[in-house]
Formats: sequence, C-alpha cells, structure tokens
Amino acid sequence: MKKKIPLLLVLALILVLTLTFVACSGKEATVYVTPTGLAASYGATLADITLPEGFSWQDALDTSVGDVGEHVFLVTFTPANPKQDAVKDIQVTVTVSKTAASYTAVAALTATFGQTLNDIALPEGFAWQEDAATSVGAVGEHVFHVVFTPSDTTNYEAVRDIPVTINVIKATYDMSGVTFGGAQFTYDGGIKLITVAGDLPAGVDVTYENNHKTEVGTYDVVAHFAGDQNHNDIADMHANLTIIKSDVRGLSFADSTVTFNGGTHSIAILGALPQGVSVAYTCNGAPFTPVTDAGAYEVVAHFTVTNANYNNVPDMTATLTINPAPITGITFSGATFTYDGAEHDIVISGTLPEGVGVEYVSNAATDAGIYNATATFTQTGSNYTLPEVLRATLTVNPAPIT
Repeated sequence: MKKKIPLLLVLALILVLTLTFVACSGKEATVYVTPTGLAASYGATLADITLPEGFSWQDALDTSVGDVGEHVFLVTFTPANPKQDAVKDIQVTVTVSKTAASYTAVAALTATFGQTLNDIALPEGFAWQEDAATSVGAVGEHVFHVVFTPSDTTNYEAVRDIPVTINVIKATYDMSGVTFGGAQFTYDGGIKLITVAGDLPAGVDVTYENNHKTEVGTYDVVAHFAGDQNHNDIADMHANLTIIKSDVRGLSFADSTVTFNGGTHSIAILGALPQGVSVAYTCNGAPFTPVTDAGAYEVVAHFTVTNANYNNVPDMTATLTINPAPITGITFSGATFTYDGAEHDIVISGTLPEGVGVEYVSNAATDAGIYNATATFTQTGSNYTLPEVLRATLTVNPAPIT
C-alpha cells in the first residue's frame, strides 16, 4: 500500500522549489492581496466593477456579471515592481444584487366619480399601492401611487411609490326609476299639481315650473333637477297638467203649488250659483215676473255661463201652480114676512171677496106667496172656487084683516 505524503510537507516542498527558482532567476516573489467585497447590480458587466490597483479582469470587460448571487471570475495581478512576475488565474468573488426594474410610466388614467381604485385597470405588472377600495375622489385630477413588479423577480426589485394621475370625470345619475306623468283634474276651485314618481337618487332635488294651477287649461309643467358638482346635469322632464271644466252641481228647479191669496208668487232654482254663472226666468217666451192670479205657469230657467271653468248649464223647467182660493162664510137663509104692501127680499150672509158677485132669482116679492129663491155666484177671473148655487125660501104671508 502506498503511503500518503502529508499536505504540509507538499506545500513546504513547493515553497522551497519556488524560492530556489526565484533565487536562481533573480526574480522577487510576487506578493498580493486577493480582492474581496466586489459587488455589482444585475445587468452590469465586469467593466462596471472597479478592481484594486494592479488587478485586471481576464474575461472580456463586456462580460455580464450574471444573475443575482455570487459568481467567481478570474483576475490577473500585474505588480508595479518589474522584478515581480504577474500572477494569473486569481479567483475573485462578485456578489450580484437585484437592480431596480425599469418600466414605462403609466399615462394619466380616467375614472368616473363614485368609482374606486379597484375599478381602474392598470397596465400589466402594475398594482395600486393604496387600498384598492379607496375612492377616486371628487371630480378633478388626483395623484395615487402604484407598485411595479417585474416578471423577473429574481434579478429585479419591485418599484414602489410611482405616481399615477387619475382624471375623475362627472358621473351620471341613475334616473331610470323616476318618471313624470301628466294628470287630468276637474275644476273645483282648488289648487292642482303634479309631481315626479319614484325615488330620486341621493343628493338630487327637484323643483317645478308652471305647476300649482287652479283655472281650466292645459299646462306644460317642467321638472328641474339639481344635483352636485360631481354629476352631470339632469335633463328636465315635461308633463301636462290638465284641468277640465266642471259641471255646475247642486242645482234643482222644482214645481211649486200655492193657493191664491191676493199676493204675488214666484219660483226659483235651489242651490248656489258659482261666480260667473247667472240665471234668468221666462214664461211663455217672455221674462217671468211674480204673479198673483190663479193659474199654471210653466217657468224656464235659462243659465248664462261666463266663467270659463264651468260647462254650460242646460235650461231647467218647473211649473208654478196658483190654485183658486175657496170662498167660505157665505150662507143663504130663507125668511117669512107678512104682507104689508112693501117688497121683501132675502140675501146671502157673509162677505164676498173682491171680484166675486152674486145673482139672485126670486129672492124678492111683495105679494103674499112662497118663493123659491136662488143665489148664483160669479167672478171676474178665476181666483176663487165659487160656491154651488144656494137655495132658500122667501115666504110672504097674507096680512090679516082687522
């Protein structure tokens, strides 16, 4: 079995031979300190790394330092002392660190009021540095920050605090649930109005133009909407408010019957006439005035409507009846007389009303006898109900002879 030569003995032997060679050649031993602490960023070349004086790279200067990590390269040491030989193939370690990733700046972005950062798309590799739920803010320009993360995270560092400008534009209110429809009313003297239907979006107010009407007509009502400065203007809405004419209600014109009493009588409608409505009465085509005499009077009520809020009122007809008055308190009684050469008569008792007369037959006699007398009543006009013919006996007895 071969014996192994101790390592220290080999090194000592090499040193003796070297010194012997140097001594024989007249050269001095080259002394150098191997460079340490060499560092570079990913993407650099050997030309970017400064070596201590006397050292030079054996590889081409445009040689890449490689990926992140530690890499060994060879250098040559050339001493300033010509009596010392250059030393090649000296191994040095270069520590390569990550380099900041390069990126193309993000152009200004556009968002709509009410959105959050989560609603805004970023180019590939970029992410919002702020919470994605952050509001983009009011209308105008706002600066936020993004982080750029390269696809090669082994050799590149992510870049933070990159400013990005967002131009926030006005939003449009959702008015899909709001309608403005017209309405028709019948005139009643009260104020009429129409309003929008549905729930207005938060922050929106509505005012009306040409609303709150009383008189008959068709009105173009305009609904004006007002929001805030972060939203687009809302278009006006139009609708028709219509008030139609009303019928005059509550009127009646009833027949009336009275008994002649010598006074005047009339007939009129019942119910209140609104302003701008009047009535006039006629009888047989002539203006009707209160009447006295018994009879049946057909009275027509003619209405004139000057108030534009009411329909025309049709004529109404009613009959005023004045019945003849009865005659009471009249009697016709017989009487007996004794002949005395004078005329004797019998007449009614009681008072006849004006215009009523009486005609007698056989109610007066001179000679003795029995006379059947009658009293017949007459009148001028027809205001009374005349009594039946009244009958009585007039007796004239013979006078005694004395």
